[in-house]
Amino acid sequence: MLSHKTLAYRYVRGPQRRSHFQHVLLAVGLLFGLLEGFGPAPAGAIECGDVLGPGGTIEFTEDVGPCNGSMTDPALVIIGPVTVKMNHFKVSCNREDAGDGILILGNDAEVFKGTVENCVTGALVAGGGDHLLGNITARKNFEHGFVLMSANNTVRRSAADDNGSLGFQVLCNANQIKRNDSTRNGMDGFQFEGKGTIAINNLADDNERDGFHVVGAQSDLTNNTASNNGSEGFHIESNANTLTDNIATNHPRAGFFIYLADWNVLTGNTADGSSGETGFALYEASKNRLENNIATNFDIAFDILGGEQNILSGNNCLNTIRFGFLLKESRANTLILNTSDGGVYGFILIDADENRLISNTAIHHDVSGFLIEGIEGGELNVLNGNNSFNNLKAGFILDTGSQAATLEHNNALNNGDYGILVSPGSVSHTFVENIATGSAFFDLHDENPDCANNVWQDNFFVTSNQPCIN
Repeated sequence: MLSHKTLAYRYVRGPQRRSHFQHVLLAVGLLFGLLEGFGPAPAGAIECGDVLGPGGTIEFTEDVGPCNGSMTDPALVIIGPVTVKMNHFKVSCNREDAGDGILILGNDAEVFKGTVENCVTGALVAGGGDHLLGNITARKNFEHGFVLMSANNTVRRSAADDNGSLGFQVLCNANQIKRNDSTRNGMDGFQFEGKGTIAINNLADDNERDGFHVVGAQSDLTNNTASNNGSEGFHIESNANTLTDNIATNHPRAGFFIYLADWNVLTGNTADGSSGETGFALYEASKNRLENNIATNFDIAFDILGGEQNILSGNNCLNTIRFGFLLKESRANTLILNTSDGGVYGFILIDADENRLISNTAIHHDVSGFLIEGIEGGELNVLNGNNSFNNLKAGFILDTGSQAATLEHNNALNNGDYGILVSPGSVSHTFVENIATGSAFFDLHDENPDCANNVWQDNFFVTSNQPCIN
């Protein structure tokens, strides 16, 4: 689990050569500088510094560059509406300060089938938006592969490979990113800062930081894959995003990480850790909903630190090293119909208050299926209708410091030592109509003298350690 110190360091963004504002100045300056001089497409071969469009269809017949230029002098400018067919040729720059590769202005430009390399940013998509880029490769650029700084653009079947910073950076709203690959880039594979980005069937692999980093709200990510990236697969730090059927594999920190963000919905996603830290992490995040997700091979499968009123439903974790579901210093969450198979503990609540665990299942854990403990919290939790089977020590443990929990209609069957174990100093609990059988020592075991003020009522069991248990 990440420490708060690690988190503080983690969210300091690395140095970038040009800010969003500097990109805007560059695009606006170039546009005004070109307005007097643009005209029809240049005759013959396209050369460095040419302006393509507006109007017509323009086709490459050979590579362009390497171009010299400067930081304010892109290799090519495309002004829509226009269609540019690169015909598998490339635009290249020959040094770090040569400027961007392709600057797209105007509206409704379409650019297809080519490569941009060794420039500052490969393709800078500006102007009024509604542009379409297809089958474009941006590689070995000194900053980013693609930067979208206008709205309603579509980038599809394109690739950003081995760029110095971000593969794809989306700065404005309502862009669509579909079937693209972002690999081996110096920071994130995809970074979405504008609202309402739609990302479908993209791949982020072997990038230095995150696969997908979502800063803008209300984005929709579906059927994307993040693998082998240096930090998280999917990093969410904005509100009201939807993530559906995405896959995150082999990340050292987290498959899916929600940080200081609310109202996100994650459904049907899969995280495989290969012994990574966390499958799904919610840190200081509230009112998020996780449904029918799967986490395998993590130290902690589902980790909720702080925050409140999150709902986890129908999630599954397998081959966990320590904890299936960890709630720490978090309140009023609801966990329903989740399953934890393997690890030290299935469901563990530490200083967590007023949570509801309903109809969850914990099996095959080294210590216990369910554990509640409190040092500065751990009060007023409700466990109803949960199943805890074949755990080595106990089905349910209420450890020292936890208070005022209610356990009703739970089943603790065939656990190693105890069905339900209450430690000394764990008091003010209510146990009603639980079933506990098949324990080696006691099915129900309260270590407080005369059960203290714990209430045991109408439970079904074979063995207990005190007559106050009934």
